[in-house]
Amino acid sequence: MISSPLVFGREEDDEFFVRACALSGVQVARRIDEDDMTVDGLLPPCLRGEAEAVDEEVAAADGAAARSAGRTGRSTRAPAELGQEYLQAANKRRRLQPVAETPAAPAEQVFRRPAARNARGRHVDGPRLQRAEAEVRPMQACDGPETLTSRVAFARIVRDGMDKELLHLRASMQSLMKQQPMKRFKNRVPVKVVNNKSGKGKHQASKEYGTYKNQTVGTREFAHKHMSDSVVDILDTDSGKAYKELVDFGFIHVPDVCPDCKHPVGGPVPFKSCPGKLYFRCRSYQCGKRFNVTDFSVFRGIRLSLVALCRVITFCSRCNVLKAPLVSDAQAQLRISRKPVEHAFNALLAEEAKAGERHNKVKHRLSGELEADGHGLRKLYVSPHNQHFSAEIEDAITRYRKANPGKKLPSYWKAHLRVVGVKKRMAKAGYRSGKGVFQVLPFKLVPPAASPPVESKKEIQDSKVLDQIVKATDTRVRLYSDGAPAWPSLCDVKGIKNFQVKHNKFEFVKRLPGMKKPASVVLAGTQVIDRWWQAMDAFIPPQIHNKKGKGGPVNDRLKTYAHAWVWRYHLPVGIDFKTELGKIC
Repeated sequence: MISSPLVFGREEDDEFFVRACALSGVQVARRIDEDDMTVDGLLPPCLRGEAEAVDEEVAAADGAAARSAGRTGRSTRAPAELGQEYLQAANKRRRLQPVAETPAAPAEQVFRRPAARNARGRHVDGPRLQRAEAEVRPMQACDGPETLTSRVAFARIVRDGMDKELLHLRASMQSLMKQQPMKRFKNRVPVKVVNNKSGKGKHQASKEYGTYKNQTVGTREFAHKHMSDSVVDILDTDSGKAYKELVDFGFIHVPDVCPDCKHPVGGPVPFKSCPGKLYFRCRSYQCGKRFNVTDFSVFRGIRLSLVALCRVITFCSRCNVLKAPLVSDAQAQLRISRKPVEHAFNALLAEEAKAGERHNKVKHRLSGELEADGHGLRKLYVSPHNQHFSAEIEDAITRYRKANPGKKLPSYWKAHLRVVGVKKRMAKAGYRSGKGVFQVLPFKLVPPAASPPVESKKEIQDSKVLDQIVKATDTRVRLYSDGAPAWPSLCDVKGIKNFQVKHNKFEFVKRLPGMKKPASVVLAGTQVIDRWWQAMDAFIPPQIHNKKGKGGPVNDRLKTYAHAWVWRYHLPVGIDFKTELGKIC
């Protein structure tokens, strides 16, 4: 006897199987007659056998179902469980005449889809089940002979799909373990690393520019990653420990005498009305004044406790050296109000700018491969009535009327904050790159549509950047510049070999024979100093305004940031930045 539990072994599957295969006996008999099939073709292999034996078993088990089907034309059981009359008609070429009237088409029923299981008894659901159902759906016709085995086919498709996925996954893991590409990637051409330079040329290029080599010198790649210990890392710190750390690093200086009466001072001692702060006190009976310890530092007048001040300095020293620390970041992380943090940052920035100015004024005796170039840091829009640019406006009007006689003057002028500098390509071990100096050029106003003015011969001479270069008779010197016409004439006066590239003609590099033997190849151009200017632009925060209000002068903080960056850039890689800050304070 055919029953779905024999195939699937679940009662809910049996219910679904019976409802899905509830076909009329007449339709089954008619289909068998048209296709010239036997009942054995509709039965599962486990129940196939002699036709007479099957007839007897089915007739004995489902005689009532056959009588019900004869009366109503539709059975409530599966077609394989029909009565003796329909099975005999199927085996003996339809001896039973079909009912004349055609039964009405049954209403479309919504069947509950049972959870399919794989060979291991696990549930199979999701996209794989949907694809399998789509393949089985054409086989589930209302009168098709495959209806009896539709669930068997469905289970077989699901099992075959899972087997294929398992095989694909196993093959993928094996190819991964063997470091071999999968089958679908075998026909792809692998990416081949092409090195146009030889090993010698690559070493020479690295030696000439030296940025990567100099960054990886030492145990740490960048200086800002080297952090010294601080008392603020301890939870139970107090003002005494913070004072000792600030004195040790050099941020606070201990006075010898009183600033007013010149008598010795004592302390530091706390003051009840000002917790968290320490004071020096004059030992003179007549004076007896108290002085905050921060009065003898660059943080004079700051409204912070010593612990909070130590936290701000530590935060600044642990930031990236080549990026300016932001007040908002320190304020959010340290949970301190904005004004004291800004006060401390401005004090440190001013000392860094002073150190940068001293660096630009010292003669460094640059030699070897050098680059020279001018650069515009910011662009300003100047009104004709701006009193702070009165001299520059008169000069611009004179030049404009001479070049454009009879033409109306522009409604405003454009000014560029320009700098000019000289930089060495190579650097000593432990430094980021070669030494470089720069000077700020005076303003030269141009019309709104004009290009930025190039550095002139007089401006370069007044900046004295070429005085940083040693005499040509002392050692070999090469100066690479862009298309500004002032550099070749000045180099001829000083006896320096100059090689130019013209950016306006899209010439950025030029191959030249090297100065050392065996002959090497170098590239003429301003690549190194251009990257230098680019890093300087990134160091200046974009929040800094170009002018001090509408109609005001140029913001001096732009120059302050530029000089501070030069001092930071020339610090050795891997050095403690907090120690260097204490030395200049």
